Amino acid sequence: MEESSYTVEMFERGKEEIWDTFIDKTSLNGTFLHTRKFLNYHPKERFEDASFFIRNNKGHIVAVVPGCVQYEENAKIFYSHKGSSFGGPIVSREIYTVKRMTEVIDLIQKYLRLNGFKKIVYKITPELFSQVSTELLEYTLYYGGYTEEKELNLYVDYREYKDNILANFSKGKKYNVKQCMREGIRLKEIVSEDEIKELHRIIEITLAKYSLKPTHTAEELLKLKKIYIPEECGFYGLFIDDKLISGSMVFYFYNVSVAHTQYLCALPEYNSISPMTYMYFCMIEEMKRKGFKKLSWGISTEHGGKRINWGLTQNKESYGSRHSINRVFSKDI
Repeated sequence: MEESSYTVEMFERGKEEIWDTFIDKTSLNGTFLHTRKFLNYHPKERFEDASFFIRNNKGHIVAVVPGCVQYEENAKIFYSHKGSSFGGPIVSREIYTVKRMTEVIDLIQKYLRLNGFKKIVYKITPELFSQVSTELLEYTLYYGGYTEEKELNLYVDYREYKDNILANFSKGKKYNVKQCMREGIRLKEIVSEDEIKELHRIIEITLAKYSLKPTHTAEELLKLKKIYIPEECGFYGLFIDDKLISGSMVFYFYNVSVAHTQYLCALPEYNSISPMTYMYFCMIEEMKRKGFKKLSWGISTEHGGKRINWGLTQNKESYGSRHSINRVFSKDI
């Protein structure tokens, strides 16, 4: 490779603390989803890790790139990252200039090509979850010849939201919420192992309608809460008496004051009272009470943003949600 101000160093076991300290203390666009404490919950055999550090000429870490090896038609793909919602590059302020970013992006490409990779895929941190604008990173990838896919995400911004939560809802959603209130449905944070397993069962039932399966097993959800990211995730449920009928997992991105829902679900036999609508209402209310500035619902598009899930999109919009973009960049090398 040509002479560069920066060098690549492969991540290896034993360097988890160094990696996570960079994510937590130095990076501009890193989240707990990029930390080894999160990524390491995956069984070793699930992904072939290919993550690496970028160091400057003084040996200081200026970026990290989480990634794993994938194969498509025998072509070796660097995917950042199959085990997380978001990937890299994760950068420091030191290199967040046009000249330095273009140099680092070029260095990464040369390094990966030298190691037999034929393609790079980055699911970059969305601006919603980044401490700074991601536009420079997006531009340098575009400048480097990467193609871009866009997914549509929806979220609530409390700073632009009416204090009376129901005042932001459509007429139909207001009716659904009041109906659930009359039924005496109550929200409770789920903490017991049995309740989390029951929530996972309801998630499976909900996703089965769309021929989908949960990304996580029940055991993995328990490990995330008890071992890997106990402070960054939570589980909530709606109960009629002592019966769990609806629920959600929530990720807490404290560094940017954003909460993000995962797996909103409900038992179909209770659809007549629309507990899912009440779950949305309760999550908005609870995350506001916790002091978050924004609440993300996740994407409402499919096939790399080429297909809109109209029902899901209009449902999320009916709670007064706003729109943001998740970007995936890729390049054959």
